[in-house]
Amino acid sequence: MQPSLNPDTNKLSSDILILNKWLPFSHFKHGDIIALRPPDNPNKLAIKRIIGLYGDTINDSYVDRGHCYVQGDETFHSIDSRQYGQISLGTIIGKGIAIVYPFDRLQWLH
Repeated sequence: MQPSLNPDTNKLSSDILILNKWLPFSHFKHGDIIALRPPDNPNKLAIKRIIGLYGDTINDSYVDRGHCYVQGDETFHSIDSRQYGQISLGTIIGKGIAIVYPFDRLQWLH
C-alpha cells in the first residue's frame, strides 16, 4: 500500500503496516499515517499522511472541526485532499503504528 512512508526516495515501496483500529483513544497529529476510505471511492482503502488538522489553513482552506487534510507521500501520483478536499475523521479506519515489512524497514511510527 502507498504511501511509501519514506518521502525522501523516488522508489515506490510496498511497506506492510500494523494499524491501531481502536480509534476512540487515538489522538491524531500532523504526520500520522492513516488508513481511510477515500470519499471518491468508499469501497477502497487508502493510506495517507495527515498534514492538516482542525484550525489549520491549507491552501487557503480552513480545516473544520472533525476533519483533516491528508496527502500521499508520492505527491506526483497521489489522489488526496488536494483533489477531494478535507476528509471527515469518521472515514479513518486505523492509524499506522509500525512498519513490519520489509524487515530492513522494521520500525515504530511516531
